[in-house]
Amino acid sequence: TRKKRLGQRSQSPFFDGGLGMAFSRIGFLVDETTVGYRLSPQQAIIWQLSQAGWPATATCVVRLDGELDRVRLREAFSRVAQRHEILRTVFEPAPGSRLPYQVIREELPPSWDELSPAPGLRCSLRESGRGVHVLSCTVPALCADAATLQGIIDEVFAYYAGEDREAPPQYVDLSEAWNDAAETPSPAADSVREYWRGLDFRSVPVLCLPLEDRLAKPSLAEPEAVQLRLDAELVAQAERAARTLQVPVADLLLACWAGLLGRLTA
Repeated sequence: TRKKRLGQRSQSPFFDGGLGMAFSRIGFLVDETTVGYRLSPQQAIIWQLSQAGWPATATCVVRLDGELDRVRLREAFSRVAQRHEILRTVFEPAPGSRLPYQVIREELPPSWDELSPAPGLRCSLRESGRGVHVLSCTVPALCADAATLQGIIDEVFAYYAGEDREAPPQYVDLSEAWNDAAETPSPAADSVREYWRGLDFRSVPVLCLPLEDRLAKPSLAEPEAVQLRLDAELVAQAERAARTLQVPVADLLLACWAGLLGRLTA
């Protein structure tokens, strides 16, 4: 059989992702045996930001109370990863393109080593007291966002409880539909673009950090210390949280401050 050229399209039969819509899955040969799929418009933006040094992962942390069957939990995560192609997706360089292709692996089980550079879903589970566990899940930002992580956790514990779920739509089918929509001329889409391009954002107020003092003109940084007296109840809550997590209070407060800065500065 004559092999297709690298970068040539390879179209699969139409697929109904359970949404009452038909998608045509169109792939490109990345090499002699690997089929890749274009990034969605959203993934393309995230890829470009990641190349500029922006964080490229999405993480959630879940507290679990009560008795836990670790083997059953891992089996539930493996089942979810097998159901969703996006959790088995890696990103390979595309011939002649500045963007990679999505390549779906047949098998890519979750990694339970949080420090591992392995692609896909990475999990860790720690015991944080009697009957209390802390579960952490990390995925590439190209594969999931906050809403996706919430769905993953919900589905994992549905399987953990013995429930079943219908076949989900696959991301690569939806991404191709989004690419087609972005590339198809549309008067409605053109009018929306013109509306946003015509807005003057200079009148939008700029948010400030707490205690921020804006200088009239740039100057050399002169770090200072600001002392604040914390409420006794707040201090007690911080001490209880630090004991539960088995970390020093100073480390807990530093983590909270880093989280606040990350939220405010995106």
